[in-house]
Amino acid sequence: MSDPVDSQSEILQDFLIEAEELIEKIDEDLIHLESAPGDADLINEVFRSFHTIKGTSSFLGLTTITTLAHRTEEVLNGMRRGDLILTAEIMDVILESVDLHKLILEKVRNSEESDVDLDPVLQKLEQIEQGEMGGADDGTQAEEAGTEEESPVPSDSEPEAPDEMSAAQSAAQEELDRLFAEACQEVGADAIPVPEPPAPGVPEAAGSGEEAPAREEQKKESPAPPVGPAEPGPPAPKVSQTTPETSQTIRVGVDRLEFLFDMVGELVLSRNRLARIFQRMEQGEQSKRTLEELSTVTGTIDLLTNDLQLAVMKTRLVSIGRIFNKFPRMIRDLARELKKSIDLHITGADTELDRSVVEMIGDPLVHLLRNSVDHGIEDPETRESCGKPREGRIDLSAYYEGDYVIIEIEDDGRGMNLANLKDAAVARGVIKAEEAESLPKREVLNLIFAPGFSTAESVSKVSGRGVGMDVVRSHIQNINGLIVLDSEEGRGTRVMMKIPNTLAIAQVLLVRTGGEIFAVPLISVIEVLALFPSEVESIEGKAVLRFRDAIVSLVWMDELFSLERDEDDGGGRRYVVVVGLADKRVGLVVDEVLGKEEVVIKSIGSYAAETEGISGATVMGDGRVCLIADISSMIHMAMSRGGSTLVPGAGEDSRELSSGIH
Repeated sequence: MSDPVDSQSEILQDFLIEAEELIEKIDEDLIHLESAPGDADLINEVFRSFHTIKGTSSFLGLTTITTLAHRTEEVLNGMRRGDLILTAEIMDVILESVDLHKLILEKVRNSEESDVDLDPVLQKLEQIEQGEMGGADDGTQAEEAGTEEESPVPSDSEPEAPDEMSAAQSAAQEELDRLFAEACQEVGADAIPVPEPPAPGVPEAAGSGEEAPAREEQKKESPAPPVGPAEPGPPAPKVSQTTPETSQTIRVGVDRLEFLFDMVGELVLSRNRLARIFQRMEQGEQSKRTLEELSTVTGTIDLLTNDLQLAVMKTRLVSIGRIFNKFPRMIRDLARELKKSIDLHITGADTELDRSVVEMIGDPLVHLLRNSVDHGIEDPETRESCGKPREGRIDLSAYYEGDYVIIEIEDDGRGMNLANLKDAAVARGVIKAEEAESLPKREVLNLIFAPGFSTAESVSKVSGRGVGMDVVRSHIQNINGLIVLDSEEGRGTRVMMKIPNTLAIAQVLLVRTGGEIFAVPLISVIEVLALFPSEVESIEGKAVLRFRDAIVSLVWMDELFSLERDEDDGGGRRYVVVVGLADKRVGLVVDEVLGKEEVVIKSIGSYAAETEGISGATVMGDGRVCLIADISSMIHMAMSRGGSTLVPGAGEDSRELSSGIH
């Protein structure tokens, strides 16, 4: 028999996961409901979610959540009956309640004391119920609310008599009995005290007909036999005071798990065939038939390994909607604060990424969207005077491009004024005035990624401190991603991020230099060129190369890592791998390009974690360890050293250039 405390902790963890998912969905549904206040289905959906949270939290003795959820539920119940009309003021209070739910759940997860002050929100919710906030309906929306299709839960002042219990409530009572019986089976009949029956006039703790289908879906694989009503006993303990084990979990679809099982089964069969072939060869059998069978089994194992690799990778994939769905609420609140009207359009929310990548891009996306709302979209009066609709538009999209995912944020706001960007950069010491005059548009736009850069005239709660865009770029670079910015004054701004869909496996370009093999992340590779000494030019004694009407600084990889430079094999020919991050371009000079390969990224351990220019390692097919280049760090190393001196032999063939390196 398991320990009662551990079992209660498991039950609590299940509740926290479910409650947090419900709160996220409530946030999303409420934003849709504000634009369609008469949508009875949405009102019922939000009501059911709050009722589920209330019922389960009451069962676990989490009275703070129960009280808040119940009061919020009553306001929604008034909307279902048609007694209340949803207004922006009422929506603000409901969203405030949602935020308190999030705060309380976080405290429960961290085993902290729930000292959240509910009184201000509870008073507002009570005022809404009593018609003192918002407006009472005149009866015209009662039919829209669909109250005839779904009976409202009785309020505190109108308890239903036991003999008038609806079929939905009976089903809920049976479901509560089943849940309680299952909990007793887990921890023993005496481990969990039986909760007291609800007092007259108070809705039942864990029961509503709306909640039953969701509960049935969760428990259908391991149902417990229903039991009769339990005898009254002491109140359920407040499980929030226990210390649950914190562990990261992820939900995986059953179809993906079944596919994994099938692949493992096929792999076992191929292993057995391979073992039999080995036994025959060990006994001296070297026939052509044996070699053909060995070739067949090897090919099968190769295919199975690839399929298994993809399947395992997919178990870590989560929908990017996990973070996208939080943004409508954020945009709505920020737009109201800034007195703007903004419509957020989201596409590609079902695009899947590795969970670790999704978690790392959340903060950059928040900052970029807040910039679009604050700096990009104009106020309604300004937009109208410019011939634009009063309501601004922001498009957030995600889609696949090969092994990468593209995320775009585009607004139809004021765009960026290049002259203002230059002036701000000069004023803040980012660049010199003479440099600003000759900068092309792309590099002027990329000035906003400089640390401390801001065009805001004053500091506000939203922006103006000059902290953020440089951090955004750093976050994207840390996951080997790229960020590109484009803007047209008066028409809007578009930000595009190209990120790998996983950090565990990467497409790389294998190169050899100084007798060592390095893996360069393919996402950072722009082009590979053959290089002869005669093509190298110089600026102030530093090696550069003309690349598509631009000047690219050359860096010898063997020089960066202090390796012994290979002597030329007669022709003096080497290769340049042009890599880039954001606006920066550097040509990495290597001895040989070996080709593209997909590798599994391994940690290099604490003893080598501080090695500059290296982000990890991988094991190649022949068993050798290959280091993975950190492009961001290598570009920083190259810039801090001022580039490389001319390659031996360039001498008289190199030419001095009058323009600067961009």
